Amino acid sequence: MITACFRKIKHKNAILFSLFAFIIFASIMPVFAQEENRVNMHLHRIDTDLYPTNFMNISIIGSEGKLVEGLKEENFQVFENGKPQKVLKVVSSDQKGAPLEVVLVIDCSSSMTPAMDDTKKAACAFVDYLSPQDKVAVLSFSNIYYLNCDFTNDKEELKAAINKLQPNGGTSLYMTVSEAASMFSRKEEANRAVIALTDGRNNGPYTLENCVEDSRKHNVPIFTIGLGPDIDPDSLGLLANQTGGIYKNAPASSDLEEIYKMMATQLKKQYWVEYQASPEHWPKTSVNAMVRLKSVPGGSGLENSLIYYVPVQWWKLITFYILIELALIILTYFMFRLFWRRMGMNPVTATRIAIFALMFLTVVWYFFLFFRVVPLSWYLYFILIGIAQPLLLLIPVKIMAK
Repeated sequence: MITACFRKIKHKNAILFSLFAFIIFASIMPVFAQEENRVNMHLHRIDTDLYPTNFMNISIIGSEGKLVEGLKEENFQVFENGKPQKVLKVVSSDQKGAPLEVVLVIDCSSSMTPAMDDTKKAACAFVDYLSPQDKVAVLSFSNIYYLNCDFTNDKEELKAAINKLQPNGGTSLYMTVSEAASMFSRKEEANRAVIALTDGRNNGPYTLENCVEDSRKHNVPIFTIGLGPDIDPDSLGLLANQTGGIYKNAPASSDLEEIYKMMATQLKKQYWVEYQASPEHWPKTSVNAMVRLKSVPGGSGLENSLIYYVPVQWWKLITFYILIELALIILTYFMFRLFWRRMGMNPVTATRIAIFALMFLTVVWYFFLFFRVVPLSWYLYFILIGIAQPLLLLIPVKIMAK
């Protein structure tokens, strides 16, 4: 009797346990399914060469690192400073036919000695993965940086430069990455990137903020690879995230080849989202651009953003400049007429006051352009033109004074 009761209790406990296990299993299955179908999006950079028509360079990565393909205009929403923008067109890198331009930044500090053979092998594997139209440069660093090979599509030349790398010295990571970002031409047709490998922490004069600012200025995403246990993963992740790159951790040097191949695949298989920026902003204005996925399984609502700087469009600047100068001349003429005709001043005095007012307004206008829109490379020419400008404006004032 007692034995039978124990059996019934044991049987009921088994049923309850099975039911409890089923509920737990059923509740975590969607989590596993969601994790398996999870999508990652990376906004690498924003091509502003045809501003206000911009192009977002994006990677959409699904489960097992496979790229999500076949997305259309209706799968993307774009915002600038929180305001929705009109998506015009979405094409893949294959459709766009854009080549790849990459600077491989390789740590050659003394601590890289045990990992150098695997590093060379991985970098060479990256080179082998490229197409004939793609170009790569190699920039190594320790206490200082050294250009081992400039941009070329000659794979043998690149491999020879990689295999000559020798570890020695410290880790000037940020300074080297900033230099790598400045190596790209102003033309932005290519899918560009810097891939920086390091096994240590930056000990050079540059800061992370300097590096991010330079990368944004040149519109280049920084992909970072941290090798081993002595890295600063937070800084490497921040450098990648704030410039549109991807951070990967390599616990051992044997993991590098797979990481380099994965990055090569992601760089070659990307989306270009064309959209119309509205309203238009002044040159050099910083704009926060965000893209959001829509109706994408495992990635709907996913967002990513980057800050870009509005480029100087010279034809617009010159047109605007001419209109402002004409307005200043006309204003000066009416000031002269006011002083002379209405206020009864001597024509010579009225002319001098008008000239002084015109010079003052011109200097103010020039200072605004000087500090707001003119690139550093144009400052000398701009100063010379600024000195000549008041003298040139004397001619129309003298003519009007007659």
